[in-house]
Amino acid sequence: MGNKWTRLIALREERRLSQVEVARAIGMSRSGFSMYELGQREPDMEMVRKLADYFKVTTDYLLGRTDDPEGGSNEPIPEEWKRVIAQCKSLGLSPDQVLRALGGLSIIGDALAKKERDREG
Repeated sequence: MGNKWTRLIALREERRLSQVEVARAIGMSRSGFSMYELGQREPDMEMVRKLADYFKVTTDYLLGRTDDPEGGSNEPIPEEWKRVIAQCKSLGLSPDQVLRALGGLSIIGDALAKKERDREG
């Protein structure tokens, strides 16, 4: 499996920063930061937020969930997704598990929409 933190490396290198400079700015050791880049350690959500804030990108961009570093989607959350989020939270699911559930709904919704278009066309 490839290293999912390639964007972290790219952001640092694009800005011509050393691992030491980034590590100091976010309050950690160079070796700890290096472990993130090498995929040997996973940052917690607070650290992902710090990194995103430092590089002025969204957490979704940093995590590879979007190719838009600034976000870009201002669309409201569909009501059915809000219900799923509430149900997931009531079950004690983590934010990552909720995101996976919503991603599954999106895939199903896209497939149903295509099927409907095919039927009409």
